[in-house]
Amino acid sequence: MALKTDYKDAAWSGDRLYKITDAGSGKSTIEDVTSYTVSGDSFGAKDINATNKAVNDLLDKMTTLGKSVSDGKTLVAAAITAKKVAATASDSFATLAEKIGQIVLGSGNATAADVLKGKTFTNSGGVELAGTMPDHSAKDSLGGINSTYPNVPIHKGTYGQFCTPTGGSERLFAVRPDKGYWNGDTYVAAPATTKTVTPSTAQQTAYPDSGGVLEKVVVGAIPNQRGQSQKSAKCYTYKHTDGVTYLVNWLLAGWYSAWQPTSGGTATYAEVWTKQADVASALGITANKIKKGTTICGITGTWEGYVAGNGDLYNKGALGLGGGFTAIPYYGDSESGAAGYMKGAGALSYDAAQMRVDGCTVCLTSNQAVNLSAYSKLNVTFRWNKGTNNFRMQATYNKPGCLYGASNNVAASVATSGANNQAVTASLDISSINANCYISFGCISGNSNGDAQMLIDRVWLS
Repeated sequence: MALKTDYKDAAWSGDRLYKITDAGSGKSTIEDVTSYTVSGDSFGAKDINATNKAVNDLLDKMTTLGKSVSDGKTLVAAAITAKKVAATASDSFATLAEKIGQIVLGSGNATAADVLKGKTFTNSGGVELAGTMPDHSAKDSLGGINSTYPNVPIHKGTYGQFCTPTGGSERLFAVRPDKGYWNGDTYVAAPATTKTVTPSTAQQTAYPDSGGVLEKVVVGAIPNQRGQSQKSAKCYTYKHTDGVTYLVNWLLAGWYSAWQPTSGGTATYAEVWTKQADVASALGITANKIKKGTTICGITGTWEGYVAGNGDLYNKGALGLGGGFTAIPYYGDSESGAAGYMKGAGALSYDAAQMRVDGCTVCLTSNQAVNLSAYSKLNVTFRWNKGTNNFRMQATYNKPGCLYGASNNVAASVATSGANNQAVTASLDISSINANCYISFGCISGNSNGDAQMLIDRVWLS
């Protein structure tokens, strides 16, 4: 109930006037007869009771309000403290208000570029901000990573390159994704490169295109020559830098592998066929170089006699170096004959394929001096036809007059014997001679009657 709030005091001019009337029994009544300019309000028990009740109600509310204020300050202080500013319930409202002003509305050093686009945040400035970091979770439209994940996007990264990190030795291929947010379901890729390489005998290295990765290298096929005829392969001679001449089979380009007969059996190696004619041509084989009736590389020989080469003095009917031979007197002990004796010259004749020497003691000498610098041996192949004989040969500076004379001899062999009809080859070491010398050789027969005969097949230097 609201208390009356418009009480008025009575107002009058002059003195207040009362009328006293005798009421009998010693009693009187008093009547206020003042002429009031303002009638005053009465204030009685009802009014004081109402006032007292209102005061009592106010005291109750003040008590409740005080407790509420105390509890409120406790809660406010706790809230301020929770914001990392120390406060207590005993602080005044002014102090609490000051501490509220000390509360930091945000923390951290994030900027808009550090926060995903579409999200908001506050940092130490306390102002709400919106993120600007690009979201690449569904970037590009290159299709799925494979048929199992058709909706997983693939982003083509930039600056793909091979590298070796400074902190390790492992070789890596790095692809740089765009700056922004990736949710782990988007693949970052680099272009795949395919290279084609032509086969070569030299080592080759295939590199990917710049910014890409090498997926495969296609090497052209080498021709397969297995089972192919190699009849067209070439054959020739080649002198290597080691000084040796080789016979070379020139194979067709390609690869060769073992051939397995379709009918079974043991596998054989690839074959290279070279024509006999090519081999003969490479070796310089011709019919006139092969013994008549003998076949080599499919070529049948037509040669019936040897034509002397540079080292031959005589070979089966053909004269070579030295201009042939002449029979001269044979001196047994000295060149002058004063201390010894001279035998007859004997007879020398040339048959179709041999030199024939008749007489018990015969000496032959070359008609010309021969340069022995390029040779190491003097060789004579002969046969005794009659008698028991000894054979001797020598090289001398001058045309000798005595087979056993020593003054002009450069080299001489020991006596060599041989039975009748037995071919004997005698050799004389002339490796130390670097001069022009005459070549001499002769025989002494055991038949004093002169019934002796020697057949000479070949005289040559080697």
